Amino acid sequence: MLPEPRISRPAAIATLTAFALVVAVLWLAGGWRALPAAFPDERRLQQAMPMRHQAMQLWNGVRWQLTGSTPPTVVRGHHGWWFYAAEHAADGHTFDEVEGRVAPDPHEAEWAGAILARAATAAARGATYLAIVPPDKQTVERAESPVSALPTSTRLSRLNLALDPDGPLLDLAPHVVSGYVRSDSHWLDEGAYQGYIAIHARLHLRGMPLSRGAFTPVPYDWPGDLFALRMAGPRTEPVSLWQAVGPLPARWLDGQSVARPGLFHLPAAQAAWRRGPSGLREAITVVDDPTLPSAVIFHDSFMPALLPYLAQHFRRARFVWCHYLAPVVEEERPDVIIHENVARNVQWLGKVSDVP
Repeated sequence: MLPEPRISRPAAIATLTAFALVVAVLWLAGGWRALPAAFPDERRLQQAMPMRHQAMQLWNGVRWQLTGSTPPTVVRGHHGWWFYAAEHAADGHTFDEVEGRVAPDPHEAEWAGAILARAATAAARGATYLAIVPPDKQTVERAESPVSALPTSTRLSRLNLALDPDGPLLDLAPHVVSGYVRSDSHWLDEGAYQGYIAIHARLHLRGMPLSRGAFTPVPYDWPGDLFALRMAGPRTEPVSLWQAVGPLPARWLDGQSVARPGLFHLPAAQAAWRRGPSGLREAITVVDDPTLPSAVIFHDSFMPALLPYLAQHFRRARFVWCHYLAPVVEEERPDVIIHENVARNVQWLGKVSDVP
């Protein structure tokens, strides 16, 4: 258990003074005049207020030290576990749906229609389209969640009912039973591997799936995003990541192997996701086997842990950090199109990207 927050009166005064100075500087720079209500697009809001997140983090730290309360984006679970409450505070509480407080979205039929239309377009070209949905942490780690009971009807469950169970949507929740840690909202290597096995089977990818024996656990101090959002206590958590025992075929374009631990947090791996010609963050992996299919993979932040497994099965895989983007598909003409979004953002499967 984390220690209760303690702060002396002088330290509290000093911290509040520093926060006030930060707010004053931002105000004079004109940043705070750009209110979130005027910028529904988070990217444009961040451009208008470039130090907004730093100021929010400072405030979260002050609030924790003085009152012990957490920001609205973080929820305390049991036994030192933390959970993500919202993608952005304005989007509503992620646990609202878990607790049955979210009404059906009137656009749910459109999401299903978009998935079916993309699958049909891909099939007409001899390609395969698959939308995949990793589970939220509270779905898998239910015993540690502050809300242990799951609702009988969610946006994802209704989307599953609207589509063929063997069709273009793969809900990974039944296949992922572990692989999350206390400090992060994402799955790590174990959880991603369980999802990979299900994806491999659904897509009938060439070759046997990678075995667990191809990897060895490596200790790592993980900088969990929930610890960072919480702004109190330890900033890292000791975890076991996976590293390939021997060489694997997939590599980045610069020749480095992709099968390394802590993929998303290693600077060299982060650099692989660069701004492409479209302005989107993307990475490309290759395998020297012309008989393998090619792929375009649209994704969110759950894909980096999946990439080392999936990349082994494609001669060229273009990972694009965005929603579905038809021009990229037209440019690549891939054999396989994967569109991944975590369950709390399942609505994004029916959207296209707003190119920065």
